[in-house]
Amino acid sequence: MTQAGLVTDERGLDQLTAEAEALIGVPLRRNVVRDLATAGTMHSFCKGIGNRNPLFLDQTPARSSVWGNLVAHPLYLYGVDDTYVAPGFAGYHSLYGEVDWGFSLPILEGTRIASKAAVERVDVVETAFAGATPRQRSVVEFADSQDRTLATARITMLRPSRAATLERGLYSALEKHRYTPDELDLVARSYDEEKIQGERPRYWDDVEVGEDLVPVVKGPLTSEDMLAFIRSIRPTRLFADAMQDMRRHPGAFFIDPEIGMPDSWEEVWFKDKVAQSCGFPAAHETGLQRVAWVGDLLTNWCSDHGFLARLQLRLTRPCINADSTWSMGRVAGKRREGEKYLVDLQVWAENQRGERTAEGVAEVLLPSRDPQSLPVPLQLGAGRDG
Repeated sequence: MTQAGLVTDERGLDQLTAEAEALIGVPLRRNVVRDLATAGTMHSFCKGIGNRNPLFLDQTPARSSVWGNLVAHPLYLYGVDDTYVAPGFAGYHSLYGEVDWGFSLPILEGTRIASKAAVERVDVVETAFAGATPRQRSVVEFADSQDRTLATARITMLRPSRAATLERGLYSALEKHRYTPDELDLVARSYDEEKIQGERPRYWDDVEVGEDLVPVVKGPLTSEDMLAFIRSIRPTRLFADAMQDMRRHPGAFFIDPEIGMPDSWEEVWFKDKVAQSCGFPAAHETGLQRVAWVGDLLTNWCSDHGFLARLQLRLTRPCINADSTWSMGRVAGKRREGEKYLVDLQVWAENQRGERTAEGVAEVLLPSRDPQSLPVPLQLGAGRDG
């Protein structure tokens, strides 16, 4: 490592790309943080994303719901395996660019979960952020102890050169937002106006194409918010464990040029100066949070009787410390596939500047008023016991 913190590597991008391509299809070792869904870990994840839905937090209403048990937030799986799949490319940053989640079954309290991952494709794309940028597309699969698929995530990781991001300075003019009293009042009112459908069923028959979902706000983002989330998805490496980790994975660390000590690149989420060394204007959220916040929007809307079946989201701008984010959505269509009643939605996220920071699509299963229809757990092939 250099004093500037960049890993030096004499190999060119072509060779690094070829080495990364050699890993395509190879099962990768995963750091499963917690393999058992407990009330405590489920609650911790919800607190880390600011979720307030009783279905995920309160055992009493959850056990009387159609699921018959405390249910984990769909994106709780980030607390099992964070889905960061970025082998190789020493000296290059790792950015969560896009994810396509497919959810097959709910995660109930007591579910034991395993994950496996593999890279599916590696290429190099041109980006305004860093010029020629390696891109890794991978899949992470989650299954329960009976080997039933719980969910599958297809992830796109961008691997920009840290040096190139500094040269380009795409976000060099972006500063932390200075809020007016009226802007803070808008955030507070948005929290007050959040609507959780809860135990009142939202029926497929009543949904109208073009209707808007009630937005969900998160922010202004603080370091405490970040710390709560990181604690819910990653183990803390301390003292000797941290030093051993640095020896095994030197590319995951840098040398602080002011004091000469090693530190983790994860500090981009907490320290402005580290984030600025990677081309960001300030410390920023992981990208996973915005996915989970959009998940809040959808689970709030679909009621305890619905089920989030798919969430595809592309992150388009950074969300930095002090930003506020509104998750928004609109019904794009509705359809029936066999016994399943599906609603298609457009979803996106906007910050306090009015900029879109994420956009994508989602699919939700809902109950129908048709007396011959199946409740959503049976549409999925899961009874009250999961």
